[in-house]
Amino acid sequence: MKPPHGYPADDSAFRSVLAHTWHQSRGTISLWTVYVCVGLFVAVAILDQIGLVSRQSSISVLGLSYVGIFRYCWLHQFFTAPLLHGGVVHLVFNMLSLWMLGPSVEAILGRGRYLLFSALCAASSMTGFLLFNWGTGNIVLGYSGVIFGILVAQGVFFPNNLIAIFAFFPLRMKYAVLILGAVELYLTISPEQGGIAHAAHLFGALSALIFLRGISWTHSAWAAMARLFRRPARRIIDGRKRGWRPLAWMTKKRTIKLPSATHRRYAPPKDIPWEL
Repeated sequence: MKPPHGYPADDSAFRSVLAHTWHQSRGTISLWTVYVCVGLFVAVAILDQIGLVSRQSSISVLGLSYVGIFRYCWLHQFFTAPLLHGGVVHLVFNMLSLWMLGPSVEAILGRGRYLLFSALCAASSMTGFLLFNWGTGNIVLGYSGVIFGILVAQGVFFPNNLIAIFAFFPLRMKYAVLILGAVELYLTISPEQGGIAHAAHLFGALSALIFLRGISWTHSAWAAMARLFRRPARRIIDGRKRGWRPLAWMTKKRTIKLPSATHRRYAPPKDIPWEL
C-alpha cells in the first residue's frame, strides 16, 4: 500500500526526515527549550530521589496555582509552570511536538518574535487556567498551551502540511487545528475535566491567533504608510531623471538666443531685399 503524500515510504526515508528535522532545529530556541524542560524534569527527579526536596514541594513552588499566585505572590509560576511536566509521557509528547513543529514557525517569525510568541502563549494559557479554576487548589504544569499556539501558527503558515492525529489519522494542518480547537472548547466547558487543563490549551491557541493577526495587521499598516510616504520622493526622483528641477528657475541664469535665419518660421521671399 502506497503511503499518503508527505510520509516516508521506508525506514531510510524516515531516518532522512529525522536527520533533516534535527539539522533544522540545531541552535533554535525550540531545541534549547527542550533542553531546559528535560533538564528541569531530571533535576526535580534527582532532588526527590536523594531526599533533598520532594517532588510535591517542587510542583507546589514551580507549578501555577491560585494559592501560589494570590496568597504567596509567586509570579514566577507564570513562566516556570510551562517548563515543568508531571510525567514522562507528558514530557515526551510535548517535547517531540515542540522539536518537530517549533523550528519552522521560529524560522518564519524570527527569534525575537518567536520568543515573544512563546512567552505570550505560556502566560495566556496560565491565565486561562486561573480563570477556570478560581479559588481552587489545582496546579497546572506543562508546555501544552504553547504547543497549541504553535499548532495554530502551523495552520496559518503551512495550512496544507500533513499531521498525524494520535499517530494514526493523517490530516491537513488547517483541518487538524480546527478539530483540536473544537475538541478543546468542548472539554473546557464540559464538567468532566479528567485532570487536563483544557482551558490552558484553548487560551494558548487563542493568544497565538491574536498575535499572528496582529503581526499581519501591523505589517499591512507599515506597508501602507511606506507607500504613502514614498510617493513624493519617487516623483521627485523620476522628475529629476526626466530633467525636471524643482525651483531651478530661481538660480538658473537665463540667456536669450535669437534664432538663426535658417530656423525662422516666416522667411522673406527671395525676390524682396531684406533691408527695405
